[in-house]
Amino acid sequence: MQKLILFTFFITINLCSQWIQVNNGLSNRQVNSLVKSGNILFAGTWPDSGVYISTNYGLNWVRSSLNTFIVNSFTIQQNNIFVNTYLEGIFLSTNYGQNWNQTFLNNYDVNAFVINNSNYIAGNGHLKGIYTSTNFGLNWNQALNNVDVNDIVAKDNYIFAGTTNNGIYQSSNNGLSWSLVPINTSTVYSLSTELSIIVAAAYRGVFLSTNNGLYWFAIDSNYQVPIPYSVEIMANNIFVGTMGYSVFFTSNNGDNWLHIDQGMNNARVTSLCVLNEYIFAGTTLNGVYRRHLSEIIGLQNISEEIPDKFFLSQNFPNPFNPITNINFGLPQKTFVKLVIFDLQGREVLQLVNNELSAGLYNIDFDASHLPSSVYFYSIVAKNFFEVKKMVLVK
Repeated sequence: MQKLILFTFFITINLCSQWIQVNNGLSNRQVNSLVKSGNILFAGTWPDSGVYISTNYGLNWVRSSLNTFIVNSFTIQQNNIFVNTYLEGIFLSTNYGQNWNQTFLNNYDVNAFVINNSNYIAGNGHLKGIYTSTNFGLNWNQALNNVDVNDIVAKDNYIFAGTTNNGIYQSSNNGLSWSLVPINTSTVYSLSTELSIIVAAAYRGVFLSTNNGLYWFAIDSNYQVPIPYSVEIMANNIFVGTMGYSVFFTSNNGDNWLHIDQGMNNARVTSLCVLNEYIFAGTTLNGVYRRHLSEIIGLQNISEEIPDKFFLSQNFPNPFNPITNINFGLPQKTFVKLVIFDLQGREVLQLVNNELSAGLYNIDFDASHLPSSVYFYSIVAKNFFEVKKMVLVK
């Protein structure tokens, strides 16, 4: 085994378990949107400052050539980066922001844009509703009018649009027609989806659906999360940005919420983005904040030794109720996926789904929301794959 002295690392984590500002080169501190493409981070600003790009996890920012527009949001499709702007339509870059071309819906206030089954769906402000295109943006048809659309997401064969004063609309035919879904809120600011869940940050709280939007239920009872505005999901961990109360976090679909405000001082968080080992928060006045995910979700680098091969250890204790610990080792930096499955082979929970540095790691698995049964956990890291069994006894 190689030796790597991590004494300084542990001191840093202990002293700096908080959000830090990463604004070097970011001359405009009013950030509307954050998004990742590969390992590159993009920040959309307002007013009239356009797009900034960081290639080193926010440590430095460079203003792109798209620098005179108000950016509402981004859309990523493989290597294509779409920028949705205020009253200037949609711009496209195919080379990670080096060049931009105005592509569709010129003079429209495009708040959100998705591509689903080669169909283009754009949600607009100023009561322009939703426009769709079936020929890659050459022609557009209005599918929903007199509605202000704040965000759009696609999940499986469904598309969801969060609106101001009209809740959530759903389409099951690539945006050709839309219907309201039952949800106890009038305004939805942001939507996010991963695996089997969809989460909405809304005027009346945080809402979750596990059945493709058929039913939505509040997951912040008694309004534990004040003024939710933005949302990000990472491996079943839900992060919610708020207007004036920084960020809240839950790992069990809202049974418990943690206010992770340290170092942010009740910021107004407009956007959240997870990139490998970090979570980033865009704010209205203070630019971009960054925090290491291990400070929040409990995944920790536990040793000063780098293993000479990949491994996955048996969980301990086993059987367990309801918390058990899983260790694994990485001899090199790589993308890691650590997943829990039930007896039928259905994915229950993603514990890890991001890039990690070389080292020894442990993570707690809390199964308090699951019934007694046999479960399996698997790791995929580079060319390494292994599965182990564990038993939950309540």
